[in-house]
Amino acid sequence: MLDDVSSSQSNAGHGPPGHNRARDPSNVSVPDIPTNNSIQSLILARDRALALADEHDKSASEFERVADLTNESIEEYRQFDRIDSRAAFVTGIRAQRALSKLAKHSDEDAIENVSKPLFEAYNRSSRIAVLDASHAVAVYESEFRNPGQRQRVERLDKTACTDTHAAAERLETRR
Repeated sequence: MLDDVSSSQSNAGHGPPGHNRARDPSNVSVPDIPTNNSIQSLILARDRALALADEHDKSASEFERVADLTNESIEEYRQFDRIDSRAAFVTGIRAQRALSKLAKHSDEDAIENVSKPLFEAYNRSSRIAVLDASHAVAVYESEFRNPGQRQRVERLDKTACTDTHAAAERLETRR
């Protein structure tokens, strides 16, 4: 919960972590995304994968693997749409690949019903991560010690944005 942000650091001002300043919860950007949150989408995908495991004796272990990977990813979330670790995305990619293999032997619509909420969850979370990074750069721009730091951050932000859109396009073309 954002109101519970605490810090053992002084409240002398606000700045990026490591600058001995308290964090200000009002600096969190919340984009307008008109759907359920990422965790709900992941839970939906997991439940659908488990339902398919019950329906398909031959492929049950593969569908259970997709559900397990989805659970691993859920553990990496710190809020409904924000991920603590890149591992969540890596796990999501592994789940999508497992679904791709299952698509050869299963009903395409059933696979799509699992794949789509997975895609939506990671797409939403990656876009929020990019927005949060852009917002942090804008808010703490004056904190950069030299122009090189700012340029590095801008390059990373641009790369993250490009990577997010490219990954979304790759996933979209696989579906």
